[in-house]
Amino acid sequence: MIREGFVYLTLMVLIALSGCGGGSSPAPAPLTPTPPARPTRTEAFQFLEQATFGPTENEVNAV
Repeated sequence: MIREGFVYLTLMVLIALSGCGGGSSPAPAPLTPTPPARPTRTEAFQFLEQATFGPTENEVNAV
């Protein structure tokens, strides 16, 4: 008798919870990240100094 009551109660709880899942609004669209800031002239020079055998003026301007 207690087992039947437990099964009935469990069934009722599951039915009640199944109706709670579909009423929300759609998720908002993800935000697009802002592009990174352009490197300064000094940062470009340091990067090229480490990545090459030494930067030229044109390479620094390109970065």
